[in-house]
Amino acid sequence: MDWHLIALILAGAYLVLAYKTIICDIKSGSTPVAVASWIVWGAEDVLLTIGGIAKDVEMSAILLPVVWTIGTAVVLVVILRREKFAGFKPVDKLCLALGALGLGAWLLTAINGNARPELGLVGAIL
Repeated sequence: MDWHLIALILAGAYLVLAYKTIICDIKSGSTPVAVASWIVWGAEDVLLTIGGIAKDVEMSAILLPVVWTIGTAVVLVVILRREKFAGFKPVDKLCLALGALGLGAWLLTAINGNARPELGLVGAIL
C-alpha cells in the first residue's frame, strides 16, 4: 500500500474525529459557535472540491475537501437546529466581501484559460 494512501486514510480518520468532537461540544453547549464562519468554511470547502474536479486532479486530492464539505454541512445542520441564525456581523460581511473579491479575480483569470487559483486563496485567507 502506498504511503500517500495511508496518509490520506489517517487524515480522513482524524477529520472525522475532529468533526465528531466539535459536534458533541456544540450539542452540549460548551463551544460558542459562529454560524457565519461555518457558512464561509462550507463555501470554501465546496469551492476547493469543485476546483479540483474542474482541474482534473487525482481523486485522492479531492477526497479531503469532500470530507471537509460533508463535515461542515453536518456541523451547520447541528448549529441551525440548536440556535437561530441572527445574520452576519460587520466583520463577517467584510470577510465575505474579500473572499468574493478573491474568487471573482480567480474566475476572471479562468475565463481566458490562464486560471490563477492563488488569487482565490488570497481572498479566502483575508
